[in-house]
Amino acid sequence: MDYIRLKGQSTNEGKLLISGKSEMTDYLRRNAGKRILITMQAFDAKTTEAHIGFYFGKVVPDAREGFRKLGVHLTEQETERQLREACPLMQPEYGKKELKTVYDLDRVQMIEYIDWLKQYMAENLYTFVIDPRNI
Repeated sequence: MDYIRLKGQSTNEGKLLISGKSEMTDYLRRNAGKRILITMQAFDAKTTEAHIGFYFGKVVPDAREGFRKLGVHLTEQETERQLREACPLMQPEYGKKELKTVYDLDRVQMIEYIDWLKQYMAENLYTFVIDPRNI
């Protein structure tokens, strides 16, 4: 399944400012004539863009590669869900059915989640995530 993930910000006028408009245009051209599902999720700027970028740009791809080396072939979405399912911090709150997402976490929780994943990936996927701050 071909998909893109874009970020943006809503304005007081009810408009959406999208970063990556050219990426969206290219995607729509590749999928001309097809039905498109758009899901929007609003979140406070609690978790920094740097943490989210590190998570989706480094942690998830490294985990996907770790799963692949173990013979488990997952998409990025499946990998990201697998990571959330494994972590106690991401389990649904009482009375809810859906796992938490990284957008539900504040800065401290996001750091805790990434640290937990580093340990999990080292122990279970034999994959070591190198934090760019430590290079």
